[in-house]
Amino acid sequence: MSKTVKKTTEELPKYVRRLAGGTYEARKMIHGRTIRVSGKNLTEVMLEFEFKIKCMDNPYLEGVRITLDEWFDKWFTTYKEPCICRNSIYPMRNKYKSTFGKKIGDMYLADIRNIHIQKTLKELSDEGKAPSTLREALGRVRECLESAKNNRYI
Repeated sequence: MSKTVKKTTEELPKYVRRLAGGTYEARKMIHGRTIRVSGKNLTEVMLEFEFKIKCMDNPYLEGVRITLDEWFDKWFTTYKEPCICRNSIYPMRNKYKSTFGKKIGDMYLADIRNIHIQKTLKELSDEGKAPSTLREALGRVRECLESAKNNRYI
């Protein structure tokens, strides 16, 4: 006995399918890179999917929606970790997270201005952080933001 598949009246856009549990998935391969977005709300899935397609051509757009913490993790793993000794990884990450990460880490890259860096340095100094700690953390953030600029995120 064959099963009959119940068809829905919902017409889905191209590259979108409905998964079990009511989740939608939009997926497409562009230039050898897969773009995949899923979620419960079809409108939100489509908006995010279209945004990610636009980001393929213009990485600056992605910088509008990537936080300093997210970029720091990506940058540190890609650029810094391969060049430093394993024993230095944890202290460097920890110094960032305990300074700039806790203050402005949740800000989007595109929104960070010099004034935010200066205010953070002042706050950290007022909290009693050592000048050497601030210099080291600032150097790390400077490298990170310079790389974001070179990658056209900002």
